[in-house]
Amino acid sequence: MSRISKKKLIKVLQGDLEKPVTKQSLLDQMAKPVTQEEWLKGYNEWKRKQLAND
Repeated sequence: MSRISKKKLIKVLQGDLEKPVTKQSLLDQMAKPVTQEEWLKGYNEWKRKQLAND
């Protein structure tokens, strides 16, 4: 089993960690694909947050 902090576990169980994916949001994402530059910017931001949380 992977290790997770109590704070993250509580957020996951409450459903606060991520927005649920709806059919409409999925269709919107497919209609307007993310460019490589936008994806890389989002990935780098996510990576910084992950490192800050550890």
